[in-house]
Amino acid sequence: MKSLYLLINLFAFGSTFVLSFEWRVRFYKRWKYYLPAIVLGAAPFLIWDAYFVVRGIWGFNMDYLLGFSLGNLPVEEVLFFFCIPYSCLFIYEAVHFFQLPKLSLPGAKTLNLLLAFCALIALFFCLEKTYTAWTFAYTFLISLAVHRYFLTYMDYFWWSFAFSLLPFFIVNGLLTGTGLSHPIVWYNNAENLSIRLGTIPVEDVSYSYNMLLTIFLLSRYFLRVSTKATT
Repeated sequence: MKSLYLLINLFAFGSTFVLSFEWRVRFYKRWKYYLPAIVLGAAPFLIWDAYFVVRGIWGFNMDYLLGFSLGNLPVEEVLFFFCIPYSCLFIYEAVHFFQLPKLSLPGAKTLNLLLAFCALIALFFCLEKTYTAWTFAYTFLISLAVHRYFLTYMDYFWWSFAFSLLPFFIVNGLLTGTGLSHPIVWYNNAENLSIRLGTIPVEDVSYSYNMLLTIFLLSRYFLRVSTKATT
């Protein structure tokens, strides 16, 4: 089915786009912070993605693509970096609105340092595996940045990331071949740990965390700048 990847993107985006106008959450009122953050935050991951395609670390099955590309990336892959973050940021706003229990500052510090430590250990033992090394290096570095500058923003983020894991496993499961004769996105297992959660490389969880956290932190920055400009 040539349009399958596109349909996955549209389903992920469309469900939350409609809910963006829900009268309590009113996500659309925060587009001015989130949309620039999505565009800016997607840029390094698109470059990363394109470089890995050149290196043969992953690639795409044309049986599920329309055939249009931007550079060496299918247009569906480019859309992924806008549709999925939009949906996950909506989840954050919903979590924030419904006031789930906040993670305390000491708890946030402990969890963040634990993530940094685990990422550093994984990086140390997997330097020869490019996808694994790059992903956990990014996790380690962004965890250090969070520890230094952004801990106060993290009280609801980990809740939202936990809730985003359900659609993550559905979407990434389909992309990596769940229920399909061949995966939409294939991986060179020589460049990762070859550990799969169903059909999903375990590194994808950390990759998703890196991307969503990057975009989330940018949105907090734009919100802070806007708030200062109006005071």
